[in-house]
Amino acid sequence: MSSGRQATSALAAAAIVALLAAAPAWADGKVVRDGNDVAGPLDIKSATQGHAGASFVTHTVSTFQPFASSSLVRRTSFTFQFTSHNLRGFTKFVFVFWERGRLRALVGTRTRLIGTAGVSRPNSRTIRVKVARRFLDSAGYGWIVASFVPSGFDVIPNRNLVFHDLAGPTISGLHFPDPSTEASATPTFPVSFNLSDASPRPSWQLEWRPAGSQAWSIVATGVGNGSHSAQIAGVQGATYEFRVRATDAAGNATTSATMLVSVPLDDSNAAFATAYTGVWNGGNDGYLGTLHWATPGTSSFSYTFTGTYFAWIANTLNPMGGSATVIIDSVATTVDLSTAQARLKTVFEASLAAGSHTVQIVPLTGATIIDALVFR
Repeated sequence: MSSGRQATSALAAAAIVALLAAAPAWADGKVVRDGNDVAGPLDIKSATQGHAGASFVTHTVSTFQPFASSSLVRRTSFTFQFTSHNLRGFTKFVFVFWERGRLRALVGTRTRLIGTAGVSRPNSRTIRVKVARRFLDSAGYGWIVASFVPSGFDVIPNRNLVFHDLAGPTISGLHFPDPSTEASATPTFPVSFNLSDASPRPSWQLEWRPAGSQAWSIVATGVGNGSHSAQIAGVQGATYEFRVRATDAAGNATTSATMLVSVPLDDSNAAFATAYTGVWNGGNDGYLGTLHWATPGTSSFSYTFTGTYFAWIANTLNPMGGSATVIIDSVATTVDLSTAQARLKTVFEASLAAGSHTVQIVPLTGATIIDALVFR
């Protein structure tokens, strides 16, 4: 019998099994077992599902009795049947049979053949197929396996479908404040994210590393869908990279985008011992309980660093807040300090070409407050 005729015969039989299949269930399991309930060599004992790298899935079917591959001819065969992720009706089939001296596996829809699958015999009672994911629903699918002999058929599972989850958890709502003063008045700051997956208890780990480093370290772990958060103990002047990695019960993994967080230097940090000139007054509010403020005259702040980014954080709740000039490498920008009402506000930031840069802050009107600074 030709491949087309063999597959057509198997498809007709599979359609009968599809009509008899019980209502689907949203479940995920790696091994399904069946009782010794059908006479003959193709009485199914168990079936499995698995991943085979990023591009393939595997399914096996095992019988109670050994059988020869060459027996899978004419009306004797195995058929693996697959739904889409919504478990509504079988849309893809893998037909396993013997032809021209070898075991074959063809992939088809209800109307036509669309490709081939790998097929092997791990032992005398088992068939294993390796199917390309491109033939299946990328979000997952329901499945059953049927064996056909001239006297009838056996199917596993007998009730409900088994769901094979192929989609990793969805990581969303990433909140990693940059700079950290967007969420905290100390170097310790909160981060949070949301996790969603078909399985009820996906596991996750939050990883971090100093910016520019290679190795990641785990800073927090947990399980479950929903919102998750962690408190990060940072260090003044440090910049960190973060990512979230999540894995579901089926082994599907997702890694989030890399998030950057800089912990500012306090305005009173020793690094700025010679940065302030003129008359600057102190305060006990804001980041780490200190701030510098000055009015127009001879006061200014000047600092040279090597990097690609600068940010200035200030307390803009002061009713005397006015304006200041920020000069970076002789390029001046006027900053209005009176409109954005916040205790810790990034009032100015600039992305720069890699290299050495000199930043100056010069009061222009009203009061100019320096609470924290980021150089990276």
